[in-house]
Amino acid sequence: MCNFAFGCICGALLVCAAAIFLLWNEGRAVRRAQILDEALSLCHPLASNEVVFDTHNGHLVHLTGSLTTTEPLIDVQFGVSIWSARLRRTVEMYQWVEERRTTEHEEDGETRSVVTYHYTREWRKELVDSRFFDEQWLHKNPSTFPVGYKEWRAPQTTVGSFHLSPALIELLSDWKPVQLSVNQEMEREGVDIYNNFIYYSRNPWSPDVGDVRIRYDYAGLSDAANPSHVSIIACQSPGGELTAYFSPDMGEELLLLHYGIESHEEMLSKEHTSNMITTWVYRGIGWCGSFVGFLIITNIGRFLEDFPVLREILNCGLLMASLSLASSVTLVSIAIGWLRHRPLIAIALFSAAAVPYMVTKQRAGNLRSNQ
Repeated sequence: MCNFAFGCICGALLVCAAAIFLLWNEGRAVRRAQILDEALSLCHPLASNEVVFDTHNGHLVHLTGSLTTTEPLIDVQFGVSIWSARLRRTVEMYQWVEERRTTEHEEDGETRSVVTYHYTREWRKELVDSRFFDEQWLHKNPSTFPVGYKEWRAPQTTVGSFHLSPALIELLSDWKPVQLSVNQEMEREGVDIYNNFIYYSRNPWSPDVGDVRIRYDYAGLSDAANPSHVSIIACQSPGGELTAYFSPDMGEELLLLHYGIESHEEMLSKEHTSNMITTWVYRGIGWCGSFVGFLIITNIGRFLEDFPVLREILNCGLLMASLSLASSVTLVSIAIGWLRHRPLIAIALFSAAAVPYMVTKQRAGNLRSNQ
């Protein structure tokens, strides 16, 4: 009885969580679509990025151009430098990693579990605490990294005469590896370069536990010879700073940066497509959660076949019943999300939500008549 109640509760909670997730997704999708539509009507394409006109302050603007910075980014410790908006140092350590495996076998008519531990050595970005290993005395990892992760940002990144805000620089995320070469700082540190990694190791081809390797990546190249070209939709602030546009009607922000030269129509069209893809992916996740929840409930529901409605649903099979119920819940959740903004679409979806149940009911009737 306890297992029965626990199964019912878990299934119901999973269905509720899926429905809430679907409602959130539809609200997110609607707000995103609306602010993109608003941007299309309000955006001012700038003819040039070289002059900042105060008349555009507080308005949504679109501009294109190449990134520039005032100085290169430098990691003084290893002498790595590059002209870019962002630079990051990623550090990995060669460490012991424990894997716990459980196997079951029959012994004297009883099922017994045997737990074994297997150890491998791997490159990891995070510290693996060996104090909790089953065989910690044979597999010990260092407690700290000799060099840590670090990120650098240019003090000033511009496109023409416009300054990129920190939030806009955060959108520069096309990380590419910095091509490394040996310099005086590296020789002083006693490190080697292999496969574009800096190694703290006696033998990079056969590392020991505790050895460290470092790589560098950059985003937003500002080299005068080959800078990154970007297209931006943002709110122009006094002084030419590009910040997020806030829509008071929807309580939403909009800040876009695409690589390459694109018109504002092209940028917003791509964002609409991205929003649609994300929405359908999330709908699929919500439907799967709802399906699993109903599958748990309908399996338990075999004990509740005295209820006519439930009996009709279960007569066509547990899998079909779960598919039907999950589809109906998904369609109802989507309809609720669009009810305020697209009432005709919502009414159509509410009507469509009844179709899976009707199909399931008809299938159950056909099965009974064939018996």
